[in-house]
Amino acid sequence: MQKPTEAFRQRLAEAFEQIPLGKAFTWRRTFTEADVTLFCGIIGDLNPYHQDELFARESWYGKRIVPGLLTASMITHIGGMVGFLATEMTFETRDAGTLVAPAGSFALAACVGSSHALGGLEATLGRLTELVRPGGHILVGEGFWIRPPAYDELEVLGATQDELPDLSGLLAAGDGDGLRTVYLATATDEGGSAVAAAPDPSTDTAAGTSTTTSTAPRTPPIDGYDAFTVAQLRGRLRGYALSTVEELIAYEQATRDRAPYLTMLRNRLEKLDEQAVESSPLAPRG
Repeated sequence: MQKPTEAFRQRLAEAFEQIPLGKAFTWRRTFTEADVTLFCGIIGDLNPYHQDELFARESWYGKRIVPGLLTASMITHIGGMVGFLATEMTFETRDAGTLVAPAGSFALAACVGSSHALGGLEATLGRLTELVRPGGHILVGEGFWIRPPAYDELEVLGATQDELPDLSGLLAAGDGDGLRTVYLATATDEGGSAVAAAPDPSTDTAAGTSTTTSTAPRTPPIDGYDAFTVAQLRGRLRGYALSTVEELIAYEQATRDRAPYLTMLRNRLEKLDEQAVESSPLAPRG
């Protein structure tokens, strides 16, 4: 790396002087299909939550989501907004929990999706605050509830409601460490549109289902069903008759009682019921 010229050093100093203490930078961006496709292609992220519309539609998100690292990488845009390039930058990819470094060693400390490794969000913010110098920045990528999660959704995730805050709770988490939010980017629906909660199998049954857990078969109606993933079941579901789907619902309720499987089966049963009514000779015609 060559040494910068004196003129460049002067421009850099002037750029710093023009930024008042407490200056906040705001930038908003709508991520497009092309953005996600290009980003996932570059980093090799083939996660179906980003790529497979049908898979994501049947998940607790209800639609595809933007990769968290894509939103986190937008922080680099602030450097361009400031209008100068850093003269030197050194990255330390280390465990912040065991890193031995004097307080205030870094201009920026980051933790994206790994706060659990440091004991939770508040503990993470406290540790990162120790590592950054006065006036430095902390970058955190963390999940939050866009609405209170339903019991079945928590069961599928193996989570509890207190594991994540809502957005306001997330923004307030750093108050105790004297932190102030200067930039926010979310990869969720900012409107907070509700994701359909999986029905409670103990109180709700799909229209047209006449079987109950007391008469359900104890062996799967389809060979190999117990080993099917959600994606594998979805790929086979269109080939099953209405009666087979009914049997699968009864079997699933009586045995493993998995909310994503029941939701998918019930949705398919409802569709088959509609098709049966439409094809009936007794159905009203326009």
